[in-house]
Amino acid sequence: RACSSSRKCFLRKMSALTPDQLQEISFMAQQLQVVLGQDNEARKAAEEHLKKIKEGEPDKYACYLTSILQSGEAPLDIKALAAVILRRGLQSMLVEQKKTLWEALTAPAKEFVRSHLLLAVKEIKTKDLMHKLSNLLVEVAGSMYEENEEVWQDLLNLVFLFVNAEDVLQVDAALQIFNGLFSYLIDHLIKFKADLIGIFRKTLNHATLDIKLAALQAASNYLQTVEQKDTKPFQELIPDMYNVVRAAAAEDDETVLQDALIEFNAIAEVEPKFFQAKFKDVFLNTLDVVGKGDFANTSIRQQPLEFYVTVIERVPSIVKKDQALLKDLIELIFRLMIDIESEIEQSWESPKDGSKDQGDEEEEDNVDFGKSCIDKIISAVGDEICLPILSQIVNNTLGNEQDWRYKNAALMAFSQVGEYIDDVQKISVMVPIVLAHLEHPNPKIRYAALHCIGQISEDMQEEFQEAYGEQVLPALIKAIGDPVPRVSAHCCSAITNFMDGAPEELVLPRIGELSEKLAVLMKGGICIQKENSVTAFAQSVVVIKEDFDPHFAEALSLLLAALNENQGPAFRQFRAQTIEAITLISSSVSEAVFEEHSQKIIEAMMYIQQSNMDENDPQRSYLLSAWQRICLIMKHKFIPYLDQILPPILSMASLKPKMGIEGQGAAELSDVLQEVKPESSTGKKANIVTDEIEEKDTAIQMLVVFIEELGPGFAQYAEQASEIILGLTQYYASDDIRTTCAGALSSLLKSYKEANPDQTEKIHAMAKLYSNNLFEAMESETETECLNAQAQGIKDIVEQAGANFLQPESVDAFAAKVHEFIKMSENRVQDNDKYEKENLEGEDDEKLDEEDLQVLKEENKNEQELQISLAELFGAMFKTHKDSCRNLVQKLITEVLPHYSAPDDKHKSKFLLFVLDDMVEFLGPDFLGPVYAQVCEQICKYTSSKFAAIRQASVYGIGMIAEHGAGAFAALSTLCLASIKTAVEFPISDQIKAKKSKQTQFYHARDNAVAALGKVLKFQAASVDAEALLPFWMGLLPLTHDLEEAKIQNDFLADLLLKSAQQVVGAALERLPQLVTVLGEACQKKQSEPETLEKLSVVVANLSQDAAVAEQFKALCQSQLSEEQRARVAETYNKCDEQVRQKVMGALA
Repeated sequence: RACSSSRKCFLRKMSALTPDQLQEISFMAQQLQVVLGQDNEARKAAEEHLKKIKEGEPDKYACYLTSILQSGEAPLDIKALAAVILRRGLQSMLVEQKKTLWEALTAPAKEFVRSHLLLAVKEIKTKDLMHKLSNLLVEVAGSMYEENEEVWQDLLNLVFLFVNAEDVLQVDAALQIFNGLFSYLIDHLIKFKADLIGIFRKTLNHATLDIKLAALQAASNYLQTVEQKDTKPFQELIPDMYNVVRAAAAEDDETVLQDALIEFNAIAEVEPKFFQAKFKDVFLNTLDVVGKGDFANTSIRQQPLEFYVTVIERVPSIVKKDQALLKDLIELIFRLMIDIESEIEQSWESPKDGSKDQGDEEEEDNVDFGKSCIDKIISAVGDEICLPILSQIVNNTLGNEQDWRYKNAALMAFSQVGEYIDDVQKISVMVPIVLAHLEHPNPKIRYAALHCIGQISEDMQEEFQEAYGEQVLPALIKAIGDPVPRVSAHCCSAITNFMDGAPEELVLPRIGELSEKLAVLMKGGICIQKENSVTAFAQSVVVIKEDFDPHFAEALSLLLAALNENQGPAFRQFRAQTIEAITLISSSVSEAVFEEHSQKIIEAMMYIQQSNMDENDPQRSYLLSAWQRICLIMKHKFIPYLDQILPPILSMASLKPKMGIEGQGAAELSDVLQEVKPESSTGKKANIVTDEIEEKDTAIQMLVVFIEELGPGFAQYAEQASEIILGLTQYYASDDIRTTCAGALSSLLKSYKEANPDQTEKIHAMAKLYSNNLFEAMESETETECLNAQAQGIKDIVEQAGANFLQPESVDAFAAKVHEFIKMSENRVQDNDKYEKENLEGEDDEKLDEEDLQVLKEENKNEQELQISLAELFGAMFKTHKDSCRNLVQKLITEVLPHYSAPDDKHKSKFLLFVLDDMVEFLGPDFLGPVYAQVCEQICKYTSSKFAAIRQASVYGIGMIAEHGAGAFAALSTLCLASIKTAVEFPISDQIKAKKSKQTQFYHARDNAVAALGKVLKFQAASVDAEALLPFWMGLLPLTHDLEEAKIQNDFLADLLLKSAQQVVGAALERLPQLVTVLGEACQKKQSEPETLEKLSVVVANLSQDAAVAEQFKALCQSQLSEEQRARVAETYNKCDEQVRQKVMGALA
């Protein structure tokens, strides 16, 4: 029967349970028994009974469950369930009371629960129930602390009592309770470091191995929870900690050994410096595990190495200062890589069909693991230290002719070095050695040599192919015919990597032989050969592009036939890669050739999409990428197919996770029942269904491609896409998805706007919805890169929405949000700076090392980029809501920007200039009034900055002053011109010359200064001495780094030449040689827009046909220009027919 006594009466009789209460407890126990039964309907009814008691009479719910735990009559499984559901319920929210269960309990009920649980735990005799009750005690203690920071001292007293008990079960319980309390009471427990060290030392040295492990797990949890400074006193426990590993190894207890090593790795991930002082001791006392070859679970041998490498990745100074230790470690890794089976199994040589798709590929073996370790060590420690050591070991190992495993390890290790070598000639000795091993009699060695080529092709992309392609590609083509399928397939993989950086002239003469050999595998190979060969074939065609046009039809027939002939489930992966190959090749050939066959390609893809693919079918994700490629080729011609293609894409992108049969409640019950099972239970685990996040991410990216490429053609799906994308801007499980969605919204708005330009109200409503959604996402966002994408997304939305989509008061609110995010970002930078300052001094294991400093530097750099993106939001408001920006401008000028007026601070100067540049570009002198001149003076001040990025922002602003300053420019012209001259003539230092990236930045800034001068000539010629400035500007052309500005300047030059060529070249043709030099660069697509090239075609024709100029012009082209430049000028000249001339001159008029 249902519990019915009143709450007041119940509380009065708590100390002595009445027969009614005993009967109610019995009823509750019966309900628990039903929950454990097999009758689903009865279980649901029992769950509802329990829920009703919890919601209506929380005191009874908690106290009766506690009484069941204390009962001597209740079966163990009932007690276990009572402990689990009470623990899980304490923090659950009661619907009507809007409190957690613990908060809803009265004081007497809380006391009853506490006191009786402490009594119950003393009587338990089974490990499983003890663990569950220990977890419950932790939850009660945590609930007390979270409610009013009350520490449950009686529990702590009990724990200290249990630690010193003879009963192993109680010692184990004490450690488990401690382990749990660290999550709640660490600020309290940290005050008792000496006591904790004593407890850990005592239990780490306990006679029982299980207690040693429990102590290690508790110590590990503590070390991962506290601040680094609070871990140092516990370093004295390190020998006791690694002795747990030694003890487990000595007793051959693989379970405890693996669990102990997991804890070392967990600590290393969070607090690697904890081991810094005693790292060598840990290494010497645990390396025997790596050498022990008779474990049932062979991956145990990898765990110590994983620990060593994790620590070294974070604290590389350990081995930088002790290179003998580094050599010992790398040799240990090699020993593991060599210690593999000497017999090569048939299943390796010829994997069964469908193994890749079905996940049956072999697990990471010692060789793969060792490769990964070496890669991480080189990355952390540096190639200067690692490569000489590695080179010596590789050479020694490679020379072993008796045991193939040595050569295998050496080649696999060598494959990792390409990423870290700066000069491709440094591997010139090794390349022929690696190629020679393609002929080795052992297939594993041939495989390793191919792996080496494939990896280095990727790591030294283009350089390797350019230097060694003539030797490597023929050898790879020959190796396609290897008699061992695994090796032959791996050769195809190596070709795929090689083609990513191969020049067309290398591949084109060999495409026939290569295609022929790959086609043999596609038709007659086993599955892995088919899969790898079709991708290698596609990648080879990508290199030669339109030169493959004559063979496209034949290749397409072969690939479509492969789709039809390989229908079984084992061939799903091959079919998926064939779809990829068809669309990659389609993207490479000319549009006309593709269009001829497009219908049959689309029909084949449609057929596959409409087939019944299960969630694990690889064709699903490959199709997503394939449709993107087809859309990019066809553009607006793709729109008619959207109705059929889009629905499954929208479904994949929706990311609605399956919660279980009964929804969330069912999932919770399932979890409870799983938890109640004894820990030793080996029953079948329940399947947990999750979305394939990577597939969903691809689907979202595909939506973005459709939106951007199809523009107004996608507008009819805007509402569906909006719902999905808006729901994913805060999707916690994937940074990539949040970033993609942040950028997608403005494209979606643009698509709708282009289709419905008159729907201003709807456009503004969408913009408000989208921008508010992203602001809300920013409130909870923790990743700076995502915040940056969200800020940029808002800017794009504002600009797409256009003028005045916000009311004046909303502009103020918008600006206030932006200010708030800037301040939050500044606070994070200040916290990083403070942390750095506080941790630069001290002992080695406490000081920040180079890697720590680099992490902080990178975090601050990301924050600064975010602040610039936020500053650009002010510019977006200036551009679209000029008349509503007075309050914003006032605040910026009086409160915000003075904080950024620090010429020696690169970031602050950049922030300041971005805002000021936007002011002069979008607000202008009439709006800014008296402060306009001050703003311009501030901009000009920075043209002498030592930072190229600051000079660039400064001269860009001067260009905007010239373009938008109208009559106000005259009074500022002297200052502006002098500032431009300063930027143009800024000297390049040896330090800048030594670094290519610095040179690029330097010349970008200079190009922008020249462009600013061009804008002065174009927009303010009446305010300056244009006749004197023009030769100076001409002499600074062409622009070669900032190609966007180059296009603008080249167009202006073309206009000047069409209006008055003599003004440009001079009365005596004195500037004609310079003009020829400029034309040699300007007459190409990357330097000039198509319209500009048409103008230049008329210019070149005029110069070539003008009797007074033609002869000298042609002579200068011949003497000054390279063959390539002359060809450009000639091609431009040939474009000038009468139709082009009329078009150009008409536009000019």
